[in-house]
Amino acid sequence: MIELSLNEVEMLAAKTARGAGFSWGLCDDIGKCAKALAAGGLPWAPSLLALARDSPSLAAPTLSFPAEAVSAISAPTDGSCLCPIRTGALIADRPGMLTGHPLRIERVAHPLWLVGFAALWDVRVRVSWKGACADVAGGAIAAKAGDAGWLAPDAGVTISRGPDGVREPDGRRRASIDPTVFEALGAIAARTYVPASDNSRATGAGGSRTDDE
Repeated sequence: MIELSLNEVEMLAAKTARGAGFSWGLCDDIGKCAKALAAGGLPWAPSLLALARDSPSLAAPTLSFPAEAVSAISAPTDGSCLCPIRTGALIADRPGMLTGHPLRIERVAHPLWLVGFAALWDVRVRVSWKGACADVAGGAIAAKAGDAGWLAPDAGVTISRGPDGVREPDGRRRASIDPTVFEALGAIAARTYVPASDNSRATGAGGSRTDDE
């Protein structure tokens, strides 16, 4: 296994997201979500790889009513899944959706990322789907022991008011990642790199041709 600091997790996730085609703003969100998931001991890396590979086929959510009146976000009628990142960003922009009633989200892909988003919201919530449940407050994620559904490819998710007393996790400051997954994420992140050329070298990119030491 390869160990990364939480800051390295955030940077790798943001670069991978950009390589997968997400906008810069959403890349920043994905990096922060990955950091929160890693701090909570949740499987951010394999879920990120699956998200990056599936992202072209995922749909953005739409609302036809004022946010405060919405108790559910419907899945697309064409059978595709909602993008968890765009769904999380939509909820973040409309915090009224989280007050007064549970919010149910149909057929969202890789729902683990909604747990990561919940860690960025200034509200205490419980995020649950079949086989998984997490209480989130103040950036801390308290995952239910024994849950096996974190890597569900898609699920119907319920976000409801969370219980009092969610405490900071056990001080985790580093995260482990499988070398194969690390290499695959790096390959996606590398799509954002500018190819080497004589012109880029001449203007100072990369290492020097001459060792001056």
